[in-house]
Amino acid sequence: MTTRKPVVDPDIEPEYDFSRAVASPYAERYSRTDARARAARIAGTSQVPRTAMLLEYDEAVDAAYLRISDAPWDHQVRLDDARGINYAVDGEVIGIELLSPRSKGVLLDGLPFPDDVARVARSVGFRVIEHPASAVVTS
Repeated sequence: MTTRKPVVDPDIEPEYDFSRAVASPYAERYSRTDARARAARIAGTSQVPRTAMLLEYDEAVDAAYLRISDAPWDHQVRLDDARGINYAVDGEVIGIELLSPRSKGVLLDGLPFPDDVARVARSVGFRVIEHPASAVVTS
C-alpha cells in the first residue's frame, strides 16, 4: 500500500498543487517559484524558504519517493543501491528515490536539499544518517 503524506511546515505557505488545477484561475496566476517567493516575503526574509516535498512511501517494499516537482522525468542518477535522484530535461531535481528508509535509514551524503530531506524523513520516523561513517555499525 502506497501512502502519500505531504509534510506541512507551519512556517511556509503550502504550494499550490498544479496537477489538480484543471479549470482553476490560480493555475495561471501563481507558479511554484511565485508561491515560494511570496512565502519568503510573508516570513520577512529574502531567502527562499525550505523546499516543499511530497513523501510517497510503500510499506510493502520499504521504499520512499520524495517528489519535489511535477516536471516530466528525463533521467535518473543512482548514488548507490539505495538512493537515486530523478531529473527533468533542464537539470531540475524532480524527485529522490530512497530504498529501505525504514529499516536502514536515510543517508544524506550526496543528496540534494539535505536539510529538507532530513526534516521530511524525521517527520515520519525514518532514521537520518548525516555521514557515511555513522552508517557503520560496530559491535
